[in-house]
Amino acid sequence: MKHRTASLLWRLFFVLFIAFQTSPTLAVVIDGYCYLEGESDHSGTKVKFLQADRMLAVDSVYTNPSGHFNLELTAGTYDVQYSHGSFASITASAQRLARDTTLVPHALALAATRISGRLSGTLGPGVFRITGDISVDTSDTLRLMPGTIFFFAKPSLFTIRGTLIAEGQASDSIVFTTNIHRSRPRWSGLRFMGAHSSGSRLSYCVIENASSRTGGIYCRASSPAFAHCSVRHNSSRWGGGVLCQSASPTFTNCYISANQAKYGGGAVYGRLSAMTFQHCTIRGNSASFYGGGVYGRRSSLVFTDCAIVGNSTGWYGGGVYCGDSSVSFGDCVITGNSAAHAGDGIYRRNSSVSLKNCALQ
Repeated sequence: MKHRTASLLWRLFFVLFIAFQTSPTLAVVIDGYCYLEGESDHSGTKVKFLQADRMLAVDSVYTNPSGHFNLELTAGTYDVQYSHGSFASITASAQRLARDTTLVPHALALAATRISGRLSGTLGPGVFRITGDISVDTSDTLRLMPGTIFFFAKPSLFTIRGTLIAEGQASDSIVFTTNIHRSRPRWSGLRFMGAHSSGSRLSYCVIENASSRTGGIYCRASSPAFAHCSVRHNSSRWGGGVLCQSASPTFTNCYISANQAKYGGGAVYGRLSAMTFQHCTIRGNSASFYGGGVYGRRSSLVFTDCAIVGNSTGWYGGGVYCGDSSVSFGDCVITGNSAAHAGDGIYRRNSSVSLKNCALQ
């Protein structure tokens, strides 16, 4: 009798265990508010939910202009992180979210050092809130340390006539940015002007969210070097990501993506320039008329082991538009680009184009 009772109990336990394991996962709706010190528009704060025991990101959401957010996620215990540009982040630890919950409101305080004007010497790491035009003059050198963030709080110029050394690390980038969730303010990108800026070196940098006539990076009569940099979400009339005039910059292991140009060169526009790209990816850029990815105008462009993928234009040259130029491709992949009229991959006009060991579709 005892044996039969024990057997029945074990069977009941097993059935309950299986039922628990296969029961539907409970979804809960979470909302709350996060405000920004000194701001009337509280949009753009990232609210990230992480599993409290493993610190793994599960989901995230952004606040609207009133600071409100809401999302649906699986019931459980979470660490909730609030972060926004140059504001100090906050983490609310071990939040037990077993039912629909409105979280306690939070406010983020400004954490950045405010700077403007002429810069030299060494800055960083840390967040620097740019409140006006900044520059590196001809005789000066500015060195930025890994982990430095330049957050542009107003429409500002960053003009480099001297030397900028911004060498981050794979795990600790240097970032030039502003808040993409607002139409204003937008900054005007990095502007390398003249021969004295040719010694500038940038590595493991992020250049993003610039909107101006000159895109994310502008080089005029200059030849700076970029390595392991990400140039993304910038826009301009010509050369949304990179615009060069009479310049010869080099790009190595760089990722140029999601940039836009009103006329031509969604990612890159070169005029009277000699530009070199090695091991770079140019992906998902767009232009209204010419060269969704790259536009070369009376220039010499060399691409080695590069991928030009998924770019688009409303007229000619989805991947690359060559106008009165010499363009060389070696061991490159040019695929998935589109043009409304002609030249999905490459469109050439009065130009010489060399392809060696390339995949072109």
